[in-house]
Amino acid sequence: MLRMYLAKGDAVRVQFSDGTIGTIWAESRSELVFDFPNTERFKREKQAFKKPITPNQK
Repeated sequence: MLRMYLAKGDAVRVQFSDGTIGTIWAESRSELVFDFPNTERFKREKQAFKKPITPNQK
C-alpha cells in the first residue's frame, strides 16, 4: 500500500506496464481526480480498510 498526502493542485503521474501514463491530482483536501487510460480497469471497494475494532470493543 502506498500512502501519499497531496495538497490542492498537487499531482501524481502513474506509468503503467504498457507505457501509458495516468494522472491523479488533488482538487481539494478530500477530493482526488483520477485520469487513467481507457484500457485500465479499476474497482471501488467500499470500506476496504475497515478498522479491526468493533463498536462493542471500544
